[in-house]
Amino acid sequence: MRIFYIFITVLSLCSISLMGYAQTGCVIVYGPGSAGTVVYTSSKGTSSTCNGQTVENFNTSPSVNLASGCQWSPYPATAPATLRNCIVNGSCGVKDNYTQQCPIDDYAWILLVIAGGFGLYTIRHQFLKLPIGIAS
Repeated sequence: MRIFYIFITVLSLCSISLMGYAQTGCVIVYGPGSAGTVVYTSSKGTSSTCNGQTVENFNTSPSVNLASGCQWSPYPATAPATLRNCIVNGSCGVKDNYTQQCPIDDYAWILLVIAGGFGLYTIRHQFLKLPIGIAS
């Protein structure tokens, strides 16, 4: 039974990085194909001008950082300058509901090795418990 608890613990620890979450806020866009790694989530409730349009002002805190190896979805750097609808400290950005997209295929082999090891352990221990001399 102890091996089962170890299996569940390792599986849980491996899946922590697989979990994603969504945040609504403003991501700064630096240019075509280049966006920031922070979602600013607190609106000041005021407006400013960005690219000739009236946009919403955001505070620098609180914010959510993008995890390493992930990217925002939808990716704000693909939005044209006319769609910039927020501003943080004078930098224009795109306000949206963002989800972190992280590659989970990198962890698939770990889960397969753990599951295979657990299966092998279970089969071996069930085989050793069979009574000797019973004909099938």
